[in-house]
Amino acid sequence: MNRYPVAVSVALLTLGAGGLAARSSAPPPAPARAEATVGSDWLDVRFPRITLANSGCGDTDLLPSGVRQRWYQWRVTADFPDRNYPNNHFMGVYVFFGLPDSLPLTDLRLDSAIAATPITVDEAMGEPPMTATQVKPERVWARRESGRLHLHVEGRKAVEAFLRARTDSVDVGWCQRDEALTYLRIALKRR
Repeated sequence: MNRYPVAVSVALLTLGAGGLAARSSAPPPAPARAEATVGSDWLDVRFPRITLANSGCGDTDLLPSGVRQRWYQWRVTADFPDRNYPNNHFMGVYVFFGLPDSLPLTDLRLDSAIAATPITVDEAMGEPPMTATQVKPERVWARRESGRLHLHVEGRKAVEAFLRARTDSVDVGWCQRDEALTYLRIALKRR
């Protein structure tokens, strides 16, 4: 799991008539882009772009029904100051669901599952984290836009609950098939 982009320099050795060595630098990988902005009664989060073929967690689970399920997850969390192991304590907003892995993943299937997923603002604590409180936003939606998930929460109570952590940064996390759950810590922009 890569948490931060790493610049990689590659030295190329060219053996020529004069025995000269050439050195080249590969550009560092582009950092995954994520944005989180909050106002008095709204929270807006944009996750990094993921191709359709790379969407979903890398592993699948076999359910008791015999169906093999792939999980899909996008989340934004804000840590409370007392968040020290084993006292996990954070606020979170999740888009989390499973789809049968035997069905081909299409834009329509993924977009429909995202639109049908219930989304709340949750306070969680402990190890493993358990939901302590839950606030239903007045209005909430999530949708993909050019391969990026856009999550929008509205309602003063829901936003006040999320901001109870009193943090200036949030962690955005998402699943993609070629990595484990990936996280980025980003600044929470206030409007």
